Amino acid sequence: MSNVFQHSLEEITDRHVSDDPKLLQDIWQLQLRLNRRHFARDWVDALMQSHEPGYNMYDAYGFAILWSALIRGNILYAVCEIGEHCGSNSNVSHNNGVLSSLNRIVDSRGAPVRCEADFSGGLADSDGGFAWLDPMSFSRHRDLETESGLYPCEYDVVTVAPNRLPLEVGATSIGTSCGHIFAEGGLARWPYWSPRLFVFCTRPGFTEGLRENIRMASITGDAATRS
Repeated sequence: MSNVFQHSLEEITDRHVSDDPKLLQDIWQLQLRLNRRHFARDWVDALMQSHEPGYNMYDAYGFAILWSALIRGNILYAVCEIGEHCGSNSNVSHNNGVLSSLNRIVDSRGAPVRCEADFSGGLADSDGGFAWLDPMSFSRHRDLETESGLYPCEYDVVTVAPNRLPLEVGATSIGTSCGHIFAEGGLARWPYWSPRLFVFCTRPGFTEGLRENIRMASITGDAATRS
């Protein structure tokens, strides 16, 4: 399924670039900023992570969509400390051991929330699942454009009813993240080299123009999110 998500994203990118040649320049500029690490590495890894060096135009396109939705408050997020790094997909015992012992997390208000998680890896639609069993507080970004074109960081907290989301562990493509977030309402991410679980869920009913996604992502960076 992950490959299906990625292939779909690449087809959409190619079609939009063909319809709007200037878009290619916008995507290239964003790709350059990604490769120069303009954006916080832990947040980029939460949305996409590869064993290959650098990011391509498909990465930049998908990142623009998700980053714009985050900083506009259309994707809610919670960053939860779990205190361990993940192993590879083949290391099922380690990953399951850590996740199976994860029965409480601290949400965006600092409150404990009962949860459960499991890891299967392999070729399934996702690597596993993550569920919160109590109402859980998520952060929501609320930015307004200023005359200078900057976006001040303002946040509020939204409580979300118990739910279960797909889990992706280690490396994952931007197409996979887009697919889970937009098709399944969210995603839990445990990237390589991170002791934190990133949980994303969508605010229903939003759509955004592609050009605005690229522009928004291109002029923001580390200041747009907080841990």
